[in-house]
Amino acid sequence: MKKILLFGAILSSLNAFSQGFWNYKTIGVTDAYNQFQATASTSVIFDKGSNDVISGANNIPFPFSFNGTNYSSYKVSDNGYLTFDLTTTSSMNTPKALPDSTAPKNAIFALWADMECIGNTQYTGERSQVFSYSYGSSPNRVHVIQWYGMAKKGVAPDGSNIIFTAVKLYEAGGFDIVYGGKAGSISGVAGYQNATGTEGVMLGNSSSFAYPITATALTILANADMIVYKFIPGPQANYEVGLNKLVLPVYVAKSTNADLICTIQNFGKNDIAYLKVSYSVDGGATTTRALSTLNTTKSGGLETFNFPTPLNFATSGAKVIKVWIDSPNQNVDENGKNDTLTVSTEVFNTVVPRKVLHELFTSSTCPPCVPGNVNLSNVIKTKNNQWNVIKYQANFPGTGDPYYTSEVGSRFSFYGATFVPWLTVDGSYNQNSNSYTSTVFDNYANKPSLVSITANHTYDPLTKTFTVSGNVTPVQSFSTANLKIRIAVIESRTENNAATNGETEFFNVMKKMLPNASGSAISFTAGTAIPYTQSYVIPGKYRLPANGQTASIINLATENSVEDPWNLSAIVFIEDDTKKEVWQSQSSASVFPLGYKNVIESNDFNIFPNPAQNNFTVELKNTTKGTIKIVDLNGKLVYSTTINELNQLVDCSSIANGLYLVQIEANGVVTSSKLNIAK
Repeated sequence: MKKILLFGAILSSLNAFSQGFWNYKTIGVTDAYNQFQATASTSVIFDKGSNDVISGANNIPFPFSFNGTNYSSYKVSDNGYLTFDLTTTSSMNTPKALPDSTAPKNAIFALWADMECIGNTQYTGERSQVFSYSYGSSPNRVHVIQWYGMAKKGVAPDGSNIIFTAVKLYEAGGFDIVYGGKAGSISGVAGYQNATGTEGVMLGNSSSFAYPITATALTILANADMIVYKFIPGPQANYEVGLNKLVLPVYVAKSTNADLICTIQNFGKNDIAYLKVSYSVDGGATTTRALSTLNTTKSGGLETFNFPTPLNFATSGAKVIKVWIDSPNQNVDENGKNDTLTVSTEVFNTVVPRKVLHELFTSSTCPPCVPGNVNLSNVIKTKNNQWNVIKYQANFPGTGDPYYTSEVGSRFSFYGATFVPWLTVDGSYNQNSNSYTSTVFDNYANKPSLVSITANHTYDPLTKTFTVSGNVTPVQSFSTANLKIRIAVIESRTENNAATNGETEFFNVMKKMLPNASGSAISFTAGTAIPYTQSYVIPGKYRLPANGQTASIINLATENSVEDPWNLSAIVFIEDDTKKEVWQSQSSASVFPLGYKNVIESNDFNIFPNPAQNNFTVELKNTTKGTIKIVDLNGKLVYSTTINELNQLVDCSSIANGLYLVQIEANGVVTSSKLNIAK
């Protein structure tokens, strides 16, 4: 049996007083908490410029039990703590070791230190606040108090001293202290104490508890990576183990072994050396194994191990595996509610190679996006066409990228993204793109796919219509519940959206989702090609928005931000909206529509000079009869003349600078080439 010890949880202190809390450290927030909650959805308690202040009473939307007493409101200090003592009238900026009768009483300390709402103009768009918000439904509501973009007192807001910290109060009982990001070093007191200041708990048993993220530059963590200290009310169980996570390959070949990897978490007072683990497939027979060589640390400890017997499936198709645990140290588990999890896999007969889809949320106003874009490019450039990339230009930080659209916002929300540069790989890897590595890429590329996709595109400049078509073919039957086909129309290179981060050109910029960000439902029959066709009629005129804010963005139905329609292509992908998993992706190949030729390949005519100033020559190869037209990128005819000779001079002195199409209509065929007029 292969065994991996993930980490021993740090038990800062067990409660030594009645009706208190015991606590443990864990990694990751799995619910709807968002440290970047939109200002429209929050109640701002302190704004930028606040220092050494205590708030008025703030309401909790449910009774919250703290040390045996229910409270409906609290006060907050900008110095990193909250108190249920509503008689408090001033904020304390000097932390003290707990318990202390002169320290804030009946209080929870996220990080008690001398701080102020000063902000970080480089990364957070000058937002620096203490705010609150709630989410969830009764009886499982959560109330959040967030210290956002706080700085150490007296240190310039240059990105080296910013912290993001929160307290989450649970209607069901208990609270969390969440650490989501910081720069530089800062320490203080974290924990809580009672109403008299006679009993208290400090994380790390120290009045100089260091913010538990090490970073020299601003580091913002995704929810899955945040550091969380959970405070659980009441006495701690002697024996209580939960099943934390299951890992099984998404696709498994029929009649081959597959490791089922289990992670358990010990919530009891005692270390665990023995446990029973069982599983069943699709509700069938139970397989049980006793593990007697565990070393799971008490009070939050995690341990990961392979189930002793690999799984082996005799038939193909979707499988659901139920796993449960019991008998910690051969005792009764004191809480059976967290002992069972399920995991699913698709067992296949044959597979096709995968093209890994990278969806990157970035922005021309985001300094960290510059190295993030470079890092992604460096990782994929040696991967032999095994990948596709879609760039979504975001509406922050600051005023945001001018090419932000409502569909970008939909995709941002779909993945639960909270920052830029946010990289999603095949729908499941959600991290800062600066952290992406070749090893991570290979892990995705080595996963087989059950679907093949073909994709072609055409562009008709007369009707301004971009059309994508092809086939999706599954190699076998499988569940298609909530499966979508999505098409992202991307512009291979743009430059007009350059803003403040130093980048002057941008690649694979998403311009439109077809038919929209929601995609289209699709169902499969094994081996049967499913055809698809979607068209994008580029609407209205090109407009460069002032920024990425809602009041400025283009109306996708009436206008566009396409700089050069000949640089459009498409990424077609299949995605499971339930699991947010991308099954396969494909980039489109250019096919000229009926009546058009690829000028570069056919070489029917040349234009010189190009760029042109006041005139240019059209050098024809095969005809002296027909028409020469100049059309702008909105499809408007700006010039037309009859062909008279093989080398015909065209006067463009009255045409404004810009990019145009020169069209030669002869013998029933229209041939086009790009022309740049630059006087």
